[in-house]
Amino acid sequence: MRRFFVAIALIFGIVSFGATASYALPSGYTELQYIVTNNDAYIITDLMVNDFDRITSRLTMYDNTSDVAGNGHAVLFGSSTSTTAGSQQGKVFKLYDPSSCSNRGGMTAGYNNLWVGSWSNTALCKTTPLNTPIDVDVKIASGEQWIKIDGTTYGSNSQTAGTLNNSYPVTLFALNYAGVIKGIPHLACESVVFYSGNTMVRNLVPAKRNSDNAIGMYDTVSNTFFASSTSSPFIAGPVAGQSSTATISYVMNGGTNYANAPTSYVMGVGVTIDGVPTKSNKVFAGWCTDSALTNCAMTQT
Repeated sequence: MRRFFVAIALIFGIVSFGATASYALPSGYTELQYIVTNNDAYIITDLMVNDFDRITSRLTMYDNTSDVAGNGHAVLFGSSTSTTAGSQQGKVFKLYDPSSCSNRGGMTAGYNNLWVGSWSNTALCKTTPLNTPIDVDVKIASGEQWIKIDGTTYGSNSQTAGTLNNSYPVTLFALNYAGVIKGIPHLACESVVFYSGNTMVRNLVPAKRNSDNAIGMYDTVSNTFFASSTSSPFIAGPVAGQSSTATISYVMNGGTNYANAPTSYVMGVGVTIDGVPTKSNKVFAGWCTDSALTNCAMTQT
């Protein structure tokens, strides 16, 4: 039988990723709608655990939110002095706990080894899609702790803890576990704000540094840019104000596409096209990303 190819084209869509505030960043920086951690990029901040008591963030967790390195928990931010339960001092917010919610987002917050109630204690943990942006609000102060998701409280407490003695900087998108980095999640982040009382101490905005195209978070409070603290870069989302989705167009050349073939994807996250279409008396030979049918493979990502 003769072979046949299918060409695919990517057309920018018109769907917005989320409604986030826009900031006038200084010359040399471009604001992005979001950045993607992709399980291997994180930021060691200039904050210590006593510098803040509340954090808010708009983010999207993906189905493989669990730390890819096999460390179990996936963490939005954290710093802890010890890996030994009962002797930990620090502040940690876990987005995902595999022991609580398989493939869903179990959330817990810790202050000096005192743990707040968890999102995983509700049915919402099992039913809410992970690929949807959520607004997270976490208070972790001595005497006052809460977890709020999209304005609804899923855990609260009023535990009192002693003064924290912790010399490890707080890590964003991971846990600084006594100098060892663990718990890097797979998520898209649109904003992160740290507060101390009613004072905003860090306002982190997804951004690109134009001089070297580094992707990271720009703090509008200290006017500091934080790129990935590892050799693995963040993945850039669209420029703020632009569309964040692309539509996939198939040129089937008389063939029939496979069931549930993707028709769009989120920029910076991507999609895999790996099914097999059919055509009478023909054998499928590959997906092509150009009209000349030269850049072809059985799988395109």
